[in-house]
Amino acid sequence: MATAKAPEDLDAWQLAVALRDQVFEFTAAPAARRFGSFCDQIQRSSSSVPANIAEGFRRYKPRDFARYLRIALGSLGETQTHLEHARTQKYISEEDFARAWRTSCRAIGACSRLRSYLSKCPDRP
Repeated sequence: MATAKAPEDLDAWQLAVALRDQVFEFTAAPAARRFGSFCDQIQRSSSSVPANIAEGFRRYKPRDFARYLRIALGSLGETQTHLEHARTQKYISEEDFARAWRTSCRAIGACSRLRSYLSKCPDRP
């Protein structure tokens, strides 16, 4: 396994950024822009995922990093809830929803696996 030297090297971070970018893309469309507070909420929740991964990575302690991944997972759950709402309200096309949903599920899997691994690592002084 290659050593990650920056958060950008992690699959979890890359997937989180892809999801954030997909969210910002669909919230720029007129169908969603009419609902500004909704757009703000989903943009904030999706943006917090890569931010928490990066912050945890820079803590340099596995268990601290695992804690930030747990927070990122919570934001992924919030983002998925907003995606479902966007789908039912027709703020997002079925195709864009399916793509964002797949990305969010992949991000959840990557964060969960990394968190599980880090939870077993000892912290160094």
